[in-house]
Amino acid sequence: WKTDKGLNNPNLILCWPACALDNVFYNLSCHLIGTMISVDAEQGGYPNASPSNHEAKINSLRCIDGDSVWLTVKQANDLNPAAGIVTCLNFLNWAIWGNRNSAYPEETDPSKNMIPNVRTIRWLLNSLVLNYWSKVDMPVKRVNIEALINSINSYLNRLQNDGVILGAKVTFNSADNPTEDMVNGKFRIRLKWCGTPPMETLEIL
Repeated sequence: WKTDKGLNNPNLILCWPACALDNVFYNLSCHLIGTMISVDAEQGGYPNASPSNHEAKINSLRCIDGDSVWLTVKQANDLNPAAGIVTCLNFLNWAIWGNRNSAYPEETDPSKNMIPNVRTIRWLLNSLVLNYWSKVDMPVKRVNIEALINSINSYLNRLQNDGVILGAKVTFNSADNPTEDMVNGKFRIRLKWCGTPPMETLEIL
């Protein structure tokens, strides 16, 4: 069904099936959002940790017709990561299960198919816009450009030290900024970054 509908967008998280708490039906996505918010709070407000394997406040999985659904670990893994569909698993307790968004498995780049990575880059870009909006329309001087790059890199280093990202850096490259663009007030800085991936599998050998 997912493949037939072409649902493979990095910004889309598919969930299956529905769930229930005390015989009240909910979309699983509602509980996923609640778990995300709870996990973000535990991380100091940062979205870099996956909601997978964190508690879901439910007591059953249900189909739309009301039938109960029971998944083994293998069946849950067939949904996520294998098919990019988030579900729930009752192993030690009820928990969200799945790190991959709907772009997986067609999208192989973990920065685009892992839920915490996609959320982190969206958050990071928004944070940079808010933190450095005041620099728009500043006079163009080499010292101002250098100060801007140093300030952003200092901010990124703090995020790295806090464990929000594994690393990140911005650079001002001449190839990205031809003279014609600069004299017309158009400037570009390049961001390279790496998120903190979840330990999706762990083998004891």
